[in-house]
Amino acid sequence: MALDQFSHFKRRKCRKVAGFTLLEILVALAIFALAASVLLVTDGRAIRQTARVQDKVMASWLADLELNKYYVENAWPDPGKRSSTASLSGREWYLRSIVSVTSQDGLRRVEIGVFPGGATPSDKAVPLYRLTGYVRRPPE
Repeated sequence: MALDQFSHFKRRKCRKVAGFTLLEILVALAIFALAASVLLVTDGRAIRQTARVQDKVMASWLADLELNKYYVENAWPDPGKRSSTASLSGREWYLRSIVSVTSQDGLRRVEIGVFPGGATPSDKAVPLYRLTGYVRRPPE
């Protein structure tokens, strides 16, 4: 009789359990990991690009302020180089102004380069931002 109690297990068909296999779960996890890593790399690039744009905007403000100093001084600048440092948003900046003669007698060309950091850059260094303007000889 004891054997008869368990005989119904043999007669019952095995039901298939619904769910995912281990292989399917591993493939899904690999796809998710790949997508997440691509998003992290893209996000990092976006953060770096945002910081660079912010630096360029601050450099453009400084260059514009420096060029406006020439207009406000209302003086005829001598050709040559001028340099100065400025502080903006807790950062130091180096500004280089190059005044040159133009083909017009009453105009001087002023090129302002803004470099990050307060240290003097080399003459061949490329500025983060460059602004060119012209100063008119003040009336006498």
